[in-house]
Amino acid sequence: MTNEAKPRVYDVLAKAFIQEGVSTCFTLMGDANMNWAARLRQQGCRMIFVRHEHCAVAAAMAYARKTSEVGVATVTCGPGVTQLITALPAAVRAHLPLVVFGGEAPLRSSWYNQGIDQAPIIKATGADYHPLHLPERMPIGIRDAFLQARRERRPVVLGIPFDLQDRLWDGPEKLPTSSRELLPRSSPIPPHPDDVAKAAKLVAEAERVVVFAGLGAVAAKAGPACRALAAKTGGLLTTTLPARGLFHDDLYCIGITGSFSTEVGLEYLAQADLVIAVGHSLSYFAGGGGQLFRKAKMLHIDIDPRAIRQGQEVARHHLRADARLGVEALTAALPARSTIWRTEAMAARIRDSKPDSHVFEIEPGLLDPRD
Repeated sequence: MTNEAKPRVYDVLAKAFIQEGVSTCFTLMGDANMNWAARLRQQGCRMIFVRHEHCAVAAAMAYARKTSEVGVATVTCGPGVTQLITALPAAVRAHLPLVVFGGEAPLRSSWYNQGIDQAPIIKATGADYHPLHLPERMPIGIRDAFLQARRERRPVVLGIPFDLQDRLWDGPEKLPTSSRELLPRSSPIPPHPDDVAKAAKLVAEAERVVVFAGLGAVAAKAGPACRALAAKTGGLLTTTLPARGLFHDDLYCIGITGSFSTEVGLEYLAQADLVIAVGHSLSYFAGGGGQLFRKAKMLHIDIDPRAIRQGQEVARHHLRADARLGVEALTAALPARSTIWRTEAMAARIRDSKPDSHVFEIEPGLLDPRD
């Protein structure tokens, strides 16, 4: 094969991304990623161009959240990578799987204007950094980055010197097995019967129950199960901000709990004696640090239930399980009961009350942001 017919390293790297199922990439191009990005586009990937590197990662975060796929972004090396350090911690804390093609300064140059040590900057955000400096192993490194992002649910940034990307490819023609094929396909975790019995006893003793769903409930398709649990306990439904809309048409949904709680929602939360958090990270802002439901005990149903979160005690009662399976088992274990708290009058009040009754006077000539 002549040199003209042989692929470049960036050709093979683009193929490795395509093999991982990448169909959309958010990009701001520079000298360390433009050849790879051009080949990725030629191979059918939709390239969405942004005006700031932070926006590339932010858009990939939204893509990952809404598609349940790995979000992919690309920026150039040096200052392109340093612009990511605000977005990456947000992705880490949201447990979003991302792979970022970041490039690196050329190894052949004794000095390069944009050359910096990128790894410490990226790792300080909580993301991981993979420097790929051996061309023959780069496809495996890409596969491993996707595998890590999927398994650990956090961003991985790839640093690939752009002079190495421009070399002729001398490695094997066959790409490594994709991360999709290697990732274990585990089934949802059912709850232990003893834990279900303890949780059922706790719920049976409560009179004012609020079922509080997070994104884990959305991912597990636990919405109908949560509705059934609230109905059986005569309780209310609410969600975190990211899970907004899960119960939008339910008469007994008080909307979002946290920074965007409604007035009537805050009133009912203050009356609650048990909050059942389902598929929920129990972050400080979701529950106001526990200030929104001071009288309530907390039961956490999650595959990784928490006792302490962000420096605060969040739950003393736990049911380790997939969100849907845990809620279904708990509902089945509960005896029938009469409704004490949940009434038609309550449903009417939830429906008819304004989220915020405070009257804001708008100065003449100014716009009301609520319109």
